[in-house]
Amino acid sequence: MTGKWAFLAATLVAAPLSVLLSVGTGGAASAAPAGFHAITPARALDTRSFGPLGGGLEGWAHIVGVGGVPSTATAVSLNVTVVDPESNGFLTVWPQGAPRPSTSNLNFVDHQTVANMVTTSLGTDGNVAILNSSVGAAHIIVDVSGWYDSGFHPVVPTRLMDTRSNLGGTTIGAGETRNLTVAGLAGVPAGATAVAINVTAVNPTNAGFITVWPAGGGRPEASNLNFVAGLTVPNMVTVGLTGGALSIFNAAGSTDVLVDLSGWYDGALHAVTPTRIMDTRSSQCLVKMGPGESRLVAVAGQGGVPANAGAVSLNVTAVNPTQPTFLTVWPSGQSRPTASNLNPIAGIVPNMVAVGLGTDGRIALYNDAGVVDVLIDVNGWYDGIGSVSPNSTCETVGVKPSLATNGADPALANNDSFHAARYGQSGPNVAALQHRLYELGYWVADFDGYYGQVTGQAVLAFQKYMGLERTGNLDEWSAFLLAMQSYKPLATSRTGDLAEVDKGKQLLFFVRGGKTVWTLNTSTGSDVAYTEVNQRDGGSIMGDAHTPTGRFNVYQAYSDGWEKGQLGELYRPRYFSGGVAVHGAPSIPGYPASHGCVRVSTTFMDWVWDTNLLPMGGNVWVHD
Repeated sequence: MTGKWAFLAATLVAAPLSVLLSVGTGGAASAAPAGFHAITPARALDTRSFGPLGGGLEGWAHIVGVGGVPSTATAVSLNVTVVDPESNGFLTVWPQGAPRPSTSNLNFVDHQTVANMVTTSLGTDGNVAILNSSVGAAHIIVDVSGWYDSGFHPVVPTRLMDTRSNLGGTTIGAGETRNLTVAGLAGVPAGATAVAINVTAVNPTNAGFITVWPAGGGRPEASNLNFVAGLTVPNMVTVGLTGGALSIFNAAGSTDVLVDLSGWYDGALHAVTPTRIMDTRSSQCLVKMGPGESRLVAVAGQGGVPANAGAVSLNVTAVNPTQPTFLTVWPSGQSRPTASNLNPIAGIVPNMVAVGLGTDGRIALYNDAGVVDVLIDVNGWYDGIGSVSPNSTCETVGVKPSLATNGADPALANNDSFHAARYGQSGPNVAALQHRLYELGYWVADFDGYYGQVTGQAVLAFQKYMGLERTGNLDEWSAFLLAMQSYKPLATSRTGDLAEVDKGKQLLFFVRGGKTVWTLNTSTGSDVAYTEVNQRDGGSIMGDAHTPTGRFNVYQAYSDGWEKGQLGELYRPRYFSGGVAVHGAPSIPGYPASHGCVRVSTTFMDWVWDTNLLPMGGNVWVHD
């Protein structure tokens, strides 16, 4: 980046998400004679090198010249990432010097790192302005991934539908299709062939999805955004127009819908009726993607995409990943870029992707971790130079596809509704939370509706496994992910009966017959040298607070409550290596804090004794 942040006071407004994702085609040269020019992603801004953008402030990023973007570019595609924000909020991106719109481009919760692409025109000196709406600071990364020189007309984001205020009708019911005439609104001419819009479902009453397509035709077998009850979910949609109109379908329950216009097309994009070209749930283009798997997906010749297409507009959806992961999409025949298009943690996560095609008419797709179903719907294509050689084959590159879920067991269907909760609260919301934790294998003693140590420990275990902030209190983001999670957590071990201590995750797993049945928060050795009073024998004792790694067996146990040890009392310990034991403790923080033992709650340790979960001679595996 050239220049520096320019910070301005900001008036905060709540707004939905507006994004367009793009993947570069591998160079600054255009993949088409005119229209959209994909480039190898180039970094324009990374505040981690000089300081975060403060809450309620505006800054700017210089774009012209980055990655070869010319001063004549009419619009750009930017990948905007918020990193570890201090509080909930959203980012708004717009041409510097223009009035700030009352929309957003990226929504986030505290400590969530999330990225999305933004399509916008450029403002003063080739810059874009960026607002951080939240009250806390956040680091911002901006990567340039492509630019337009014709065919796309960006506008300052304008709201075309808001059923909350009867703009475009009232709340959309289950199974209802609503037509929206776009031509004539916000400067969209009658000759516009397609539009880039942000569609947001607000407080739906049931889990479901929304599909958007050109008005007048049959509803396609595709979806643009997926949601659960009570969750407000936005996604970018590129859709063709028929008679200047489009159709919106709501699959289940009732929901308010917002539609915000980002721009319109008159040639850069050739819109098609959305067509599904990949659905691993039904073995269309192979099966579930495994960890580290790359796959070539046939595009040219599918869904109306011709051989002279240079790039395509896709909606890519990750469905129920067994572990947090990311997906990357890029042109076949090129090296995988160090970028991601989707970052699904749980549930169903869609995003728009604009990506160049390889010479064989295919794209490449990578899944980083766990096992995940993937859907791809094509909704348009961009002109290319010459033609590709369509290849109708989908194939895996490097890693074999897997029909299995890599050892993960599905969780029971979640019929409970719960929200954020914290220590000391009680009531039906907490009972529902406890029930959901139990379904997923995070140990709780019962569903008594009180948020005490046991429930807090289960929440902490979930937060550790999902890579969330370790607080033990259930914030809204953690509550959403807990409700969306479809698979139980996985230990590393896939065979036998054992207790597995993962020092890296600070988690204790119990595996039976190769299946992970329980997952608990634990605190192992802090690896700090100590000299302390010997509480049992007098004098002092020295050592390193280290939990040894390796495979062990339980060789000794103490059942009668608190056992006095040299470094303090241990509740009903079961020893597996020297004086190192799994034992109950009054405090089990989210970080390594013990002298070397494996701490759990006293309530759980009673349950271990009652059920003989960790018997004499039982296997214990400790690893980093």
